[in-house]
Amino acid sequence: MKVPFFDNDSFFKDNQRVHIHLSTDYPTYVGVIHKHEFIEVVYILSGSAIHTVENREYTVNRGDVVLINSLVPHKFEEIKGQEQFVTYDLMFTPD
Repeated sequence: MKVPFFDNDSFFKDNQRVHIHLSTDYPTYVGVIHKHEFIEVVYILSGSAIHTVENREYTVNRGDVVLINSLVPHKFEEIKGQEQFVTYDLMFTPD
């Protein structure tokens, strides 16, 4: 299976090196394994999810902070039956 890849231009505009958004701004990426050129810091605002990193799974909950290095395949899958899984995503270029 080919893993979708997002380069810096996918989110960073006008030569910016930092981008912040809510996961609800990009719902099609939740639950989809992907990797990206940039580094990402994820703060879990609400809900719980299974965070798959390469072939390992971790449960994440409200209040957790997750650091995702560039080029690492990962995904968050919301745990159903709980409050909605919402995150703040802080992305920045490795340079």
